[in-house]
Amino acid sequence: NLGNGEMIINGGTFISCDANGGACVWNEAKLTVNGGLFKTVHVGSAGDSVGVGCINNSGTALITGGRFEDVNKRTYAIISTGNITITPAEGKEVVVFGAHGGLAIDSGVAVINGGSYSSEDYYGLYVSNDGKGTIPEDAAVTVNGGTFSGKNYSVWIGSDHNNPVNSTIEIYGGNFEQPLNAQDCTREGA
Repeated sequence: NLGNGEMIINGGTFISCDANGGACVWNEAKLTVNGGLFKTVHVGSAGDSVGVGCINNSGTALITGGRFEDVNKRTYAIISTGNITITPAEGKEVVVFGAHGGLAIDSGVAVINGGSYSSEDYYGLYVSNDGKGTIPEDAAVTVNGGTFSGKNYSVWIGSDHNNPVNSTIEIYGGNFEQPLNAQDCTREGA
């Protein structure tokens, strides 16, 4: 979904079989997901240079329902460098599972108002910066609710790509089944 496009997904099954960094849905414009099943089938390894995810968002996304199941060992089920809001609609659920990680906010703004985010290898929620997006060193995340779990940490804020980390997370609610971790920063003011 590119340019000025608007994509609305109300249901269905979307499977990414790509092994080259693709996704079930790639959004650079406006995306609304009200339901559906989003899956990957390429497992790969943590040492791969790219990975396959369920949603790659660099535009504006709203998720009100759906299941996102990513078996890829290199990337997260949902990655956003744009603006994303996740608010489960009444009677619907948002379930995000990634073998490597659940939800990654690499820059931009994210508001999480519920849902379930889990990973068997790393974190349910990763707040980072990857040198992309409109403000490449910033990610601003607000968590108002949801359930987060990971192998050792539910949430990790930091970056293994860049030393300066200007990203923020504000937590007002939610269930965290493992500890939260804020990575030490190396640049003054980060």
